This record gives sequence, C-alpha cells and structure tokens, in this order.
Amino acid sequence: MSTRAKLLIAALGLVIVGLIGVFAIDPRGAEPELVCVKEGQPFSGWRDSEQNNCPVSDESYAQWSDWDSQGRWTAGLGGILIVGGVAVGVVSLMKRRA
Repeated sequence: MSTRAKLLIAALGLVIVGLIGVFAIDPRGAEPELVCVKEGQPFSGWRDSEQNNCPVSDESYAQWSDWDSQGRWTAGLGGILIVGGVAVGVVSLMKRRA
C-alpha cells in the first residue's frame, strides 16, 4: 500500500472520528427536566413551551441553566480532528509519487 493511500485512509479516519465528536457525543449528560409551578406562584420568568407554556420554578431553571452552560469539549476536539483530517487529505493528494 502506498504512502498516499495510507494518508488518505488516515484523513478519512480523522474526519469520521471528528464528526462523531461534534454530532454524536454530549458529555453533559441527560438534559434536566423543567419543573412547572402553579399560576400565581413565584417563578423564574421562563415558561416551558413543551408543557403548555407553564411557568418554570427558579430551582429548576437554575439547574437547567447550569447544564446548558457546560462546555462541550468533544465538539471542539471533533472540530480540530476534522480540520486535521482535511489537512492530511490535502497533503496526501499533493504528495509526489515516490
């Protein structure tokens, strides 16, 4: 197998692993459920559109907000792998035959 073919296979592998990191892996875990309160009680100011526009409790919103603000390091790493895979692919296509 030639060096060019090996580099192209490596490039394809890097791009595939990068795409998995960007789109398939979420290290934050499951999204916390939003807890609704009865109308008239104090709430966070946010409403849950999935549950008939019900007002969301302060504690529930704070928990969800903490979950949402966590970094998705796998997406960043996946992006780096995609760029690296494309670079390796370009280099392999530009490499002279030995």
